Amino acid sequence: LMAALGNGEQRVQFWRELCRSHPDAAIPQLYLGVASESIGNYDAAGAAYRQARANAPENTVIALRFGVFTAVHESREAGIAMVRDVADTDPDARHAAADALADIARRLKHVPDAGDIGVLYRNAVNLAPENPWHRIHLGEYRLEQGAFQEALNALEPVVRQHPDMGHAAVLLDECLKQCVALSERLAFWRDLCESHPEASVPWFRLGVALEDAGDHATALAACERAVRNDPENAAAALRHGVLTAILGERDAGLARIRTTAASHPGLRNQAAAALADIAVRDAADGRSDEAEALYREAASLAPGDLWHRVRLGELYRSRRRLDKALDEFRAVVAAWPNSPYTSDQIDGIYLGQGDSAGRLTFWRDIALLHPEAPVPLYHLGLALEGVDRFEEAVEMYRKAVAIDPGFEAARDRLEQHPTDLE
Repeated sequence: LMAALGNGEQRVQFWRELCRSHPDAAIPQLYLGVASESIGNYDAAGAAYRQARANAPENTVIALRFGVFTAVHESREAGIAMVRDVADTDPDARHAAADALADIARRLKHVPDAGDIGVLYRNAVNLAPENPWHRIHLGEYRLEQGAFQEALNALEPVVRQHPDMGHAAVLLDECLKQCVALSERLAFWRDLCESHPEASVPWFRLGVALEDAGDHATALAACERAVRNDPENAAAALRHGVLTAILGERDAGLARIRTTAASHPGLRNQAAAALADIAVRDAADGRSDEAEALYREAASLAPGDLWHRVRLGELYRSRRRLDKALDEFRAVVAAWPNSPYTSDQIDGIYLGQGDSAGRLTFWRDIALLHPEAPVPLYHLGLALEGVDRFEEAVEMYRKAVAIDPGFEAARDRLEQHPTDLE
């Protein structure tokens, strides 16, 4: 409860006072360690965990917690050895020890020089093979590394045993995309649908694969089966809506997407993406007004996904409605200043209009609003070059490179025309 309330110091003080009142008790020391660790006071946390261990040397919960702490903050090898020792000496604690190893892996996953985190996940799998999440986390980690076949090997048994675990199925499908031909991917999901006809997720993944193969009608039937098997499979319902619209029943498809979004607020981003998919096809079929309305609806549903406004800007630009295109692109860059693509779109419009003054004013304003962002500085440099203010342009490029030494475009401007610029 105190952790949820967010007052870390007050939480530490509570457990510290309880430890003073009961110096021989182990649990207050354990939670003093947890509280101290949560606020980054690792010396105090380590001392509290050690005292808890001394007060209750047989307590496996304390031993595992101390092992995790040691692995993350002191010695990886020593902490892992402590966890393994618990698993070896207390068979009933194997599941808890597996969770502890997975926790170490999660916390060290992005720490440089942490070693092969996959080994920890594999050890967790070996300790608690019936817990599918350890395999899922191993697969997810290997997928992030680009080790697609190893990820597939970890995930396939989970999906075959638990066909309606949606997260595992999504990860596995990504592995299949990378490892096998589309025909084999389709065969895998068809086989799973035959083995588990009552499940929902395999039918949905089959629908996605069929759509990738261009077979929209069969994909629609697969998504329909997924929704029939589980009416709460909102992702399948959204895809069903898109496919319904693609196959000619546009109003019915849009209605399904909107109904799903209204009943599942957590899927607003996915619903917005579904609307955008239909907008792309509307634009390709010459229904620009309909596409515009859907992009606007998508941007309203998912205001944090600025790509919908980018796509709307592109649509306006393709229709030569340049003022409206600029409004969209400028709004995106104001919120997302390091957007090279959108910044190029803005410059393209200003250059096409011959509006050097407007271009210069815009980029100066954005650079002032976001002085930490290198992309606006780069474009301000280009705008300054455009009005022959070369020394000022060089200064902007230098600032951009100082913020991001890997910014090749800015480096190129400094190196490409040294006579003109310097």
